[in-house]
Amino acid sequence: MNSLFRARAFATTAAPSALASWSRGFCRAVIVAVLALGSVACSTVEPEKSAQSESLITTSAWRIEDIDQRGIPDNANIELIFQNNNTITGTTGCNRLTGNFLLEGRRLNIEQVATTRKACVPALMDIESRFLQALREVTSVQPSTSKQLLLLDATGNVRVALTQSTDVESRPTSSKRFSCEDGSSFSISFQSGGATLTMPGNSRYDLKQVVSASGSHYRNEALDLRLKDREALLTRSETTLTCRF
Repeated sequence: MNSLFRARAFATTAAPSALASWSRGFCRAVIVAVLALGSVACSTVEPEKSAQSESLITTSAWRIEDIDQRGIPDNANIELIFQNNNTITGTTGCNRLTGNFLLEGRRLNIEQVATTRKACVPALMDIESRFLQALREVTSVQPSTSKQLLLLDATGNVRVALTQSTDVESRPTSSKRFSCEDGSSFSISFQSGGATLTMPGNSRYDLKQVVSASGSHYRNEALDLRLKDREALLTRSETTLTCRF
């Protein structure tokens, strides 16, 4: 009888311990499963977010409207173009720039930025210095509207404000054909900091972009081209033609 009582007593005390052990094991299994599902969800959502962000910033050229909330002159003509191959091109208001960028979701790193070494007036050199420093410290991108972007640093401060460019020359992969008042025509394609103008007969001219107080200005030794909205003023051999596309 005593042996039977002890066996029953052991079973009564052992059962709660076994149940508690089983419960802990079950909870661990549930937690691991939840974490695994969360990891799978993140791995599927994050690339989608990254693709959406990359599609947003690579659809256009971007004009810089503000640096460190200190403003820039209207004629500074600062621009960034995020290319699909994770490179950037643009202008600093004085020099042309190139570099690389890495975009993961909203996280943005801009690296290996290099510029040409042209000297400009002190005001433009100061803007260039501020702009390059801001780019080095950017860690994320935030859409403000469908046509505006904000580049932020690690503390959440807005370092650069950008607006989607709507000028004809902002479309680096496009070629526009202009018709002039004398019946002639030309086509022009735009790259960061320059343009290529093609005349009938396939005569090609590479033009450099220069600072302009209004619109955009391109020129070389033979041609001078000024653009604003849909109109162009082309000067060649001291003759100026008004052209439109």
